[in-house]
Amino acid sequence: MNGTPSGAGREAWRYYWTRYRGSRGRLAAVVVASVAASFLSLPVVLLVRVVFDRYLPSGDLRGVALAAAGIFGATLAGAAVLFWIRRTTLLITKNVILELR
Repeated sequence: MNGTPSGAGREAWRYYWTRYRGSRGRLAAVVVASVAASFLSLPVVLLVRVVFDRYLPSGDLRGVALAAAGIFGATLAGAAVLFWIRRTTLLITKNVILELR
């Protein structure tokens, strides 16, 4: 076996893919949101770096507090995006399963 579907397997996948016809736009949005969610961790890394390189050595507690708020906000935004991805994926999957039954 070379890992490629053939014959009846290919037809089964094609049939299964047609079940997602009404949800393909939402599936594309989930893919885009997944990529965006991975970039939401970048501000956290950069803010932690700024805190340790700039704010802590200079004793700038206001800067540390602002960075902490930014880290919290980025983490909250990432969690919200991940929640939406999981919820949307679950709804799409449930609808497809209902159609298959």
